[in-house]
Amino acid sequence: MLKIQLLDVANPLWQETLEKLRYDIYHTSGYVDLEAKRTQSIPEAVLIEEGEKIFFLPYLSRRCDSLFEESNITGIFDVLSPYG
Repeated sequence: MLKIQLLDVANPLWQETLEKLRYDIYHTSGYVDLEAKRTQSIPEAVLIEEGEKIFFLPYLSRRCDSLFEESNITGIFDVLSPYG
């Protein structure tokens, strides 16, 4: 069964998942949180599991409402990699 979760950096499942995988510093919650503060974005990760298969991808959500000020559109985000 496919299981999909969105994790914030405070979720202990973030570290538990990394302990099962080979990873780089750019995947750690501490690095992603630090980069989120620098870029004024929201640090999150998507975790998708199916049996023994794991897909884990940290990302940063950044508000883009200011690009659409004249049209009154709100709740617009883009997603970027904490890797840069």
